Amino acid sequence: MIPVPVSIPSGNLTLDAEIVGDTKQPLLILCHGLASEKGSKTAIDLGAKLDNMAMLRFDFHCHGKSGGTQLAMTQAILDVESVITYARQQGFNKIGLYGSSFGGMAALHAASRHDDLSCLALKGTAASYKMEELGQQGKLIATTLMRGIDVPYRGCGEPVLLTHAFYLDAISHDSYAAAEKILCPTLLVHGDNDTVIPMQQCLDLKAKLPNARLMVLPGADHGFGMPQHYDEMLEEISGFIRRYC
Repeated sequence: MIPVPVSIPSGNLTLDAEIVGDTKQPLLILCHGLASEKGSKTAIDLGAKLDNMAMLRFDFHCHGKSGGTQLAMTQAILDVESVITYARQQGFNKIGLYGSSFGGMAALHAASRHDDLSCLALKGTAASYKMEELGQQGKLIATTLMRGIDVPYRGCGEPVLLTHAFYLDAISHDSYAAAEKILCPTLLVHGDNDTVIPMQQCLDLKAKLPNARLMVLPGADHGFGMPQHYDEMLEEISGFIRRYC
């Protein structure tokens, strides 16, 4: 099906988004990672595997064609909540949520405030940006930001600028407390060779989630860069969503 472009208000900003499918189908909302965008490879590939579902893909603020000048986790959480609200207003009843890394943390916090979601799937998700809880690469970025030096972060989309203000805002959010409030079936997929968000964060998150399953991929990095790791991740997430949504 051809994606239908839509604009979604999020506070004082507008998010660029697209919907594939209609309200008769269950809906999956896809939350991309940092410096990625709504048309990422994972988003497109999940849509292909879940062709019985509608898809709502959007660009977070400061990403793609969405508005914004200052990246913040607080706004990212509002972005996800705004998209969920928009989907309900359009008539979608059964909604699942998928998030990756930065988008996974935003999705987790949004899910803790919406008890009517069918499921939550998180890939390489950040639970904390606190220095002591980050991996080697994450610590290097956090140290630079704490010195007041901005960092252009490069992912699979256009770079985004990380600032000291971004870091202070990110560490103010307690994902472990939020996780305790999420009752819907939740899947965590993480690589044990992730140097950005270490496995321990995922294990700590799993311990707080009331209804969660954890899949650890030995040797996989943060981006699941090896084809075998990527395929296994995609199969696990699509199977989980198909089962619960």
